[in-house]
Amino acid sequence: MGVFSHNAVANNVLTVQDVAGMLKVCPRTVLNMANRGDIPASRIGHLWRFDENEILVWLRAKNGMRPSKKNILVGGELPEFIMELATPELIRIEKTVADKRQALEDLAALTVRTELALDYSTLLRSIEEREEMYPTAMDEGIAFPHPRRPLKGLEEPLLSLLVVKSGVYFGAPGGGKTYVFILFCAPDDSAHVRLLARLARIFHNQRRLISKLKNMRNPESILGELISAERERAFEMEMTTSK
Repeated sequence: MGVFSHNAVANNVLTVQDVAGMLKVCPRTVLNMANRGDIPASRIGHLWRFDENEILVWLRAKNGMRPSKKNILVGGELPEFIMELATPELIRIEKTVADKRQALEDLAALTVRTELALDYSTLLRSIEEREEMYPTAMDEGIAFPHPRRPLKGLEEPLLSLLVVKSGVYFGAPGGGKTYVFILFCAPDDSAHVRLLARLARIFHNQRRLISKLKNMRNPESILGELISAERERAFEMEMTTSK
């Protein structure tokens, strides 16, 4: 984890390590953000440099985009359609990522930028520990990373999504690549179990849906497709049980 360089800050110029310390993320995550144009930065030769004032303005703007609380978890109940927990700000599309570790880092960084109650290092460590126990990837091309235990400070369930167009070897039982990652966090054990069950039900035998998602170009389209898929699956189950 980076620490602040007093000389850099005095000159209003920050290094990758300085910004990593401000955001509570690892330096590689800051580099990825700079390369994607997600954060104000200037490149000098092979080095990225950041203006302190621009970073502070960017942080204030990001905090202002934080999704408003919806009081979703009322009396221990989840919303009828759990994909409504996500927002476009909680969805990222990447052409490629280096490996499983980077996919988890990107998911954790995305989540803490919009849910300020969470700590990046704590979240990343918890989802890594869960993956070490047993991979959360399914053969359909989707994975459900999640913390081993409910996280302190989280009041409501949360979903964030990463779509990697080229896929990542993430430990799926059949050895194939994973393209869609849905990180979920829950405020208690009951919500955790029910969220995982609902996600597994939505995406069971959904290779065609995964193929559609990895070819979409914007978060709004992905979210709309996910909500539609959940509604269709609920309708199918209702028709099956009514027979």
